[in-house]
Amino acid sequence: MSASRWAKQISDLYQHNRQSLQKFLLRRISDKDLVQDMAQESYLRLLRIDNSKLIDNPQAYLFTIARNLLNEHYTKKRFDGGSLDDEASYLKDSEESLQLAPEHESETLHVHLLKAISVLPRIQQQVLLMHRRDGMTYDEIASHIGTTKGMVKKHLSKAIIQCQDYLRKYGYEY
Repeated sequence: MSASRWAKQISDLYQHNRQSLQKFLLRRISDKDLVQDMAQESYLRLLRIDNSKLIDNPQAYLFTIARNLLNEHYTKKRFDGGSLDDEASYLKDSEESLQLAPEHESETLHVHLLKAISVLPRIQQQVLLMHRRDGMTYDEIASHIGTTKGMVKKHLSKAIIQCQDYLRKYGYEY
């Protein structure tokens, strides 16, 4: 798809989904200005994708981007000493919000994986996300959360095993 056709498709998507995306974000964050910023950033990130042919469902992908922005927000908030209550509420609602359009096997796996992460103990969630999503090393994680490299490895290992066990319940084998 040409860049101009992709931009037109994103523009149409914006017109049709702006309010539902903002409502989705507003259920998880009470700051209306931040919601506006996250919604706009979601569209900008989608627009920046070079190979639009890889995206079967731009609407579902848009909401995935928004969820990632929420994750970034809560991770930053957690590390800045913010409350974890909002994050716990967000993780609890993740499965419902992810079922927006589970048309593909990978989207269903994504739903189950996020649910598996949401039931992990908080320290395991933190370590897993910092390592896998944020690309932090064991030493960086240990320094960031105030523990040893060995404990980071143990937390990560337990998190992965628990996620794999959870996913096996839904027929995924690893």
